[in-house]
Amino acid sequence: MYFSVARQAIYSYNTSLLVSKNGYLRNSFTSGLVNRFINGIKCIWNPSAPAFSKVIFSDDVFLLVETLKNYTYEKFIQSSKLKVAEYRGYIIV
Repeated sequence: MYFSVARQAIYSYNTSLLVSKNGYLRNSFTSGLVNRFINGIKCIWNPSAPAFSKVIFSDDVFLLVETLKNYTYEKFIQSSKLKVAEYRGYIIV
């Protein structure tokens, strides 16, 4: 089982490197994500109170969105470079 997980991690890492270095693949990847997000939305219309209608993600798209949100938070919001810039801005203000 360990080797299977390691093999999948290596494959994912190599794939992400390939996508990050190739503009065509990156564009195709992001377009595919946008398409999945749009097609993964479910609307539950409330005819008596339209303002209270609900828009939800399908389960698979919800998981993907949560993963991307967590990745963005860890990679960018918590990055040391951003913390330095934030601190410098704090000092200036």
